[in-house]
Amino acid sequence: MLLQSWGTRRVFPAVSDQWPATSFRTLRAEGGFALSAERRDGATVNVRIATKRSGTVRLHDPFGGRPVRWNRPDVRREGPDYVVRLGP
Repeated sequence: MLLQSWGTRRVFPAVSDQWPATSFRTLRAEGGFALSAERRDGATVNVRIATKRSGTVRLHDPFGGRPVRWNRPDVRREGPDYVVRLGP
């Protein structure tokens, strides 16, 4: 409901419209990634991904196509996903 983590990571993939505001912190995902995310007014407003080892992460766009501001320049868009290589 909050996170799908095989292949492409998806945040809030099955959250009901009845939950317009919700969040989670440090859920573990496949590949050694830890994700945190926040949803306000029915929209995802923040996603944080951390890892203790190097790896590429693919995140399905949780922002509904809205403009996104990243804290690093190497995040790239590939179709409906954002892709970035992270280090520890």
